[in-house]
Amino acid sequence: MTATDRPLRASDAPSAEPRSEGASLSPDDAFHVLRPFRRRETIRYLLDADDVVKMGDVADHVAAREHETSVADLTPTQRQRVYIPLYQSHLPKLDEAGVIEYDKPRGIVRSTDRLELFRPYLEAATTTLPKRASERAIVAEDGRFR
Repeated sequence: MTATDRPLRASDAPSAEPRSEGASLSPDDAFHVLRPFRRRETIRYLLDADDVVKMGDVADHVAAREHETSVADLTPTQRQRVYIPLYQSHLPKLDEAGVIEYDKPRGIVRSTDRLELFRPYLEAATTTLPKRASERAIVAEDGRFR
């Protein structure tokens, strides 16, 4: 069994203490972080997840939402097209913003105290920037974007 196949443990967390850099977040900073669909979906997933998650699980969730399908029905190409930008760009940016702790070599993501600051923005949203210029966002009855 490899490190990515075994269940996550608390000791897998990138650090023992979660960051709580800046208890507040300006609306401009929040909207900047939330602008890309993939970051919004990453934050949404992490708000509902346990403390430590595998990066691949985050990528699967985001890819399924982006392609409006289930994780089980994702193609390898759909997974890879989301996994790579998350791995190289979006997760490092969320880490730099203090929203998550991202252990890139181990593929582990841990929420920080700042993550919870995004919940009101995601819950209050009734519209969002489209995933692509040609698409319109649809908000389900539970307030989640489809």
